[in-house]
Amino acid sequence: MKHIALIMAGGSGKRFWPLSTADRPKQLLPLISEQPMIVDTVNRLLAVIPKENIFIATNVSQAAKIQSVLPEFSEDQFLIEPAFRDTAAAITYANYRLHERFGESVVTVLPSDHLFEPASAFCDALLQAYETAKREAVTVLFGIKPYRSDTNYGYLELEKSWKKNRMNRVMRFWEKPNKERAEQYLRAGNYLWNCGIFTFSTVHMQKEIERYLPKHHRVIQRIAQRDSFQEVQGCFSEFPRISIDFGVMEKTESIVVYPLELRWSDVGNFLSFEDLYEQDASQNTVVGTAFQGIESSGNIVYTNNRQKITLVGIEDMVIVQTDDQLLICNKHQLNKIKQIDQEGV
Repeated sequence: MKHIALIMAGGSGKRFWPLSTADRPKQLLPLISEQPMIVDTVNRLLAVIPKENIFIATNVSQAAKIQSVLPEFSEDQFLIEPAFRDTAAAITYANYRLHERFGESVVTVLPSDHLFEPASAFCDALLQAYETAKREAVTVLFGIKPYRSDTNYGYLELEKSWKKNRMNRVMRFWEKPNKERAEQYLRAGNYLWNCGIFTFSTVHMQKEIERYLPKHHRVIQRIAQRDSFQEVQGCFSEFPRISIDFGVMEKTESIVVYPLELRWSDVGNFLSFEDLYEQDASQNTVVGTAFQGIESSGNIVYTNNRQKITLVGIEDMVIVQTDDQLLICNKHQLNKIKQIDQEGV
């Protein structure tokens, strides 16, 4: 059975403004290496999945930019959505297209902008997931043992006797719990963070969508009867806007998880820089600039030019400077960056 990788590359990366913009979304930024993160993701996959089996799911507004950094990919390896209707619609549409093209296959859906080190351990886990999804009617997730009570992740509840280095049954999927619940899960010891990767057979996912997302199922049936992109576009807006996490994973009982023993980051916002880059003696994280800090600690400083930045008596701030924008933000209020009118500044 063919193993297909589907890289999700339709996000706008608003939490990384002003580095990330509508013209240059996060997956095109060189935040982990000197290459765009989507190129890092492709190169990581090539160790276990042939290039012709790697597909990119994106939308009409980003397709050209994504294609420009992956010139070796053929046009039919890009599954272009007419509009953004969240991940349940994206996976429903891609699953249909891939099954239509290849018949029953195993698909691994993964983000375009995460860090996994070492890559060899990640690839070994991919092979384990493929073998499980080929053999069983389940969706395989990857989990990381949490080290803080973070409310930005989904949590996977396992049995008390869960084991490392093997598949474990997921008792319950909890998407983005509140702070109190997240702290409870951290103390319990039998919860893992969901890494946002899903491995399943196309037939299994079709059945899951039909059962838990009947409106999505009806829309994809109508799309199957359309020939042109314009006709598909007319149907696409009918998809209810919901994530695959809320739409399927919180409801299904057919999920297992493989615990990852590696370094992982979703590179979700500027706080991720504290995991990606070294800090100075005052816990300042400085990227790409000459910097002097006087009685200043816990700051994140980034610039894409050579201008020196000096801080005096400043704590827990994020300072990001691009060619035409300057962001200064308390690092404990980074979630408010999405409220900025990023089109009008």
